[in-house]
Amino acid sequence: MQSEPLNLRNLNRDELTSAVARFGIGPDVASRIFARVHRDGAAGFPPGSVRGLSHAAGAALDAACVWPEPEVLERRQAADGFLKYLFKFPDGREIEAVRIPLPAPEAARALKQRRRAGQAAPLEALPTAKYTVCLSSQVGCALACDFCATGRLGGIRSLKTWEILAQHRAIAAEADHPVRGAVFMGMGEPFLNYENVIRAARILSDPAGPAISAKAISISTAGVLPAIRRFTATDTSHTVSAPTSTG
Repeated sequence: MQSEPLNLRNLNRDELTSAVARFGIGPDVASRIFARVHRDGAAGFPPGSVRGLSHAAGAALDAACVWPEPEVLERRQAADGFLKYLFKFPDGREIEAVRIPLPAPEAARALKQRRRAGQAAPLEALPTAKYTVCLSSQVGCALACDFCATGRLGGIRSLKTWEILAQHRAIAAEADHPVRGAVFMGMGEPFLNYENVIRAARILSDPAGPAISAKAISISTAGVLPAIRRFTATDTSHTVSAPTSTG
C-alpha cells in the first residue's frame, strides 16, 4: 500500500524528526531540515541544500513530500499601514490575514511623552519598525459572536497547521520590515482548533523556525473553557502568551 504524501509544513520539530527517521535521517540533520522548511520557507531538497543530508535521502524525501501553497487573491492596504491579505487554499476555501505595522518601542515611548506634554499632533504617526501578523485559524466560525462578521459564515472547517503557517510565511516574505509577532485573532475561534493552533504557535516560536518570541504570540478566545483549562494545565509558557478573552 502506498503511504500518504508527507507534508513537513504540518509538523513541529519533534514530529518532523520522527517522520524523517524512516529515511535514515538523524536528529541533527532533521533539525536542519526543520529550519529549511520553517525558517527559510523552502521546498524540496536539491543536493547541497541541507548539510549532512545524503543525495539518496534527499531524493527519497523529495519523492515522499508535498508542498501545498495558498494563492494570494488580494492585498488591500489601509491608510494607517495595515495590509489585509485574502488567501485561497487548494480546496477553494478563502480566509484573511492582516499585516500590522508597529513602531520601535523607543519611538512609541517618546510619542507618549509628547502627547502627555501636549506637544504631539492629533494624528501623529510613527515610522514602521516591525510587523505583527493577525492569523486566521478556521474558515468561518461556529460561535456567531454579535461583533464578528466571520460568524455569519457559520462553522465551515478548521485550518491545518500548514495553512496557518502559510499565512505568516507569505506575509513575512513580502514585508519590508521583520515580522516579530503573531496574534490568533483572525477568522475562527482558535481554541476550537486547539491542536493545530498550538502546534503552529510552537513552530513560530521555535528558535530554528521563525523564532518569534513567545511573549509576542497571543491567542484570542471567545471563552472555550475546556480548551482554556487544557492550555493553563499545559506547559505552554515557552510557546505563547496567555490567551485573551473577547467574550
